[in-house]
Amino acid sequence: MNIPRLLVVLLILLYASYPHISGSPYHYIPSSLEHTVGNLTLRFYPDETIGVRLRAEGIRLEVEGLSGLRLRIRSEAKEDYYRYILNASLLSSKTYEDTANYSFNSNWIFEGGRDEVRFSFDISISRINRVNITSTSIGRYVKVTRFFENLSNITVSLSYTSIGFNQTMVEGFIRILPAVANLYEALISVSSRGELSLKLRFERYNIEADRCILHFSSRFSGSLTGFRRLLESGREFPLLGDILETYKLPVWGIISRLCFDAIDRASELRCAWMRRGVIHYRGGDGLIDVSGIFEVSGDVDRHITEILWAVSDSIEDIQGYHILAEILKYPTKISVRDLDTSLKLENGSLNIYVSGVKLIDVDAYNLLRMLSYLSRRIPMSGFTLSLEGSSNTTTVVELSMPNIPEGIGKPMKIEGRHRIVWVFDNIESIDKVELHRVRNLVGISDLTYYEYRYQFDGKLYVLKIYTNSTLIADPILLSSSLKLTVRSSMGCNEAFNISIPDNLLDGIVACISNNSMYMKPIVSKCPGEYWIYLSYPPSMRYLEIVWGEPEFRMDVDRGEVAIDDEVKVMGMLYIRGVGLKGEKVTLIVDGEPIAEIPVADDGAFTYSFKPVKAGVMDLWVRYSSQGLTYETEKIRITVSEYRFPSTIAIATAIATVSLTAIFILHKRRLFYLPFLKRF
Repeated sequence: MNIPRLLVVLLILLYASYPHISGSPYHYIPSSLEHTVGNLTLRFYPDETIGVRLRAEGIRLEVEGLSGLRLRIRSEAKEDYYRYILNASLLSSKTYEDTANYSFNSNWIFEGGRDEVRFSFDISISRINRVNITSTSIGRYVKVTRFFENLSNITVSLSYTSIGFNQTMVEGFIRILPAVANLYEALISVSSRGELSLKLRFERYNIEADRCILHFSSRFSGSLTGFRRLLESGREFPLLGDILETYKLPVWGIISRLCFDAIDRASELRCAWMRRGVIHYRGGDGLIDVSGIFEVSGDVDRHITEILWAVSDSIEDIQGYHILAEILKYPTKISVRDLDTSLKLENGSLNIYVSGVKLIDVDAYNLLRMLSYLSRRIPMSGFTLSLEGSSNTTTVVELSMPNIPEGIGKPMKIEGRHRIVWVFDNIESIDKVELHRVRNLVGISDLTYYEYRYQFDGKLYVLKIYTNSTLIADPILLSSSLKLTVRSSMGCNEAFNISIPDNLLDGIVACISNNSMYMKPIVSKCPGEYWIYLSYPPSMRYLEIVWGEPEFRMDVDRGEVAIDDEVKVMGMLYIRGVGLKGEKVTLIVDGEPIAEIPVADDGAFTYSFKPVKAGVMDLWVRYSSQGLTYETEKIRITVSEYRFPSTIAIATAIATVSLTAIFILHKRRLFYLPFLKRF
């Protein structure tokens, strides 16, 4: 029986109302699903994979010592690696309020390959007005042998006056530090059963008026198993007990156990490896914040699947989760190429969100039978289960529901051939669902089908929407527009194909984004409806489909010209104040088209031409789109046969100047003539 583990894990975790952790002081107060609401969605793809989305809100869960928890992990698939982004915060309850006295900061950098990881980090631990410990370290981890080593330089700044010491007492304290270092080395060796080695060296010290500064160097090495034994030993360390105690929230016992199992399995597999990573850790006032980015290469899907199997071994010892452990061992491969998951625990209420998970090599009908079984064991009246078909560019998976005998729980909603919804309570009819693969006539990959019904002006309108975006609000239908708010699936291309009844639509159809950008859709006429197709960038959030007559006008710069004079035509083409960028209009002169003019971003268009014959000329502009034609009003201009060319004007001006000069000289010659005759 091939059961997808992750899916059932999530459902059983919702059902976990009583388990506690054996041998740990950390336990759960019983949770309740009575007020839980949400949805589990399964998407069936043509390649026989199944996508999983989960939203579960209002799970009553109280954890001793923990007031709040937020965790988000998401992945981004690059060309040759995955990038994982982690953000988490944990707030301790009043039981552990002593953590407010300390602050903790650490930054880690990782680089590595298939067989070894190198790392460096710095740590700062401080208690206000008492002690400050800083450390810088470098190290490596060898996966095959599980061997690690770490070299550190440590500085301790201690305000001895705040704890009632004087300088003489401090000097006595410093004299015993080598013995304390030897004690640490022995404790670590014993606690790890000889699998860890610590070499701690006291380098130097400075004593000031109110504090002393101590410098150490260390080499810490050994096996992963030894480090795990050290943490699980609960051994107390002199001088550090007070600091370490503040961070002994019992939850870390469970987290460290699962982490060690995961690291051990990953070290064995080495089918994926971390190329580089960064972690920032900050704690103080009872709040711990962790953020990190990791780049991972290799077969990540196999890596995640195998690690999940390893974690299932740890879960076997947890009371109440033995069934979960068995389910995890079934051989289903999990893809987390587009993973986005988050947890939020606040005021005793847990919310869970998961998307971007795909189950591979799954027997769909075995899965449906398992869900039917779980719905009887874990009934949730506020929780729904949705089955959806999906697509690639050539094939669509459609769902159908045969006639169901009386007495068997039926779906609460059937939305065409693309979605069926049940309340998660005795859904024994779910395994009757039939999956069909048909030709994709829409052309959208990974589509989701939505269907909306509107009463408008006393008439019922049904809108059918196919899209690979997510509609995060119901569309708003008006008499001349349809407004959509979408969230991208972060693919390379987003698209929708929407049907609008033909008795509602009039005029041309345009798509507008953010009230300013025009996008031209492809409009197809079918019996009783129009289909509107648009491809758009993933960054789009607000889209509006509008229809009606465009605003269209034209003008010229002059009404009278001569032959070969230039006439400038200008105009505007827009709808709802948005220019129809990229559209083309045709200039008509005396009934003959003479030019195709492109429309600019703001809806403006311009064109200049020279008339070649005299007479009266009629001009107008035509715009044709989606089988409709619009024309501007005609403008009449008069063209003269002759003009006064600029060259003639220049020649005339030169001639006039020349004649004037000759006349002046002639007059002056008559004035000087009697004088010249004397000679």
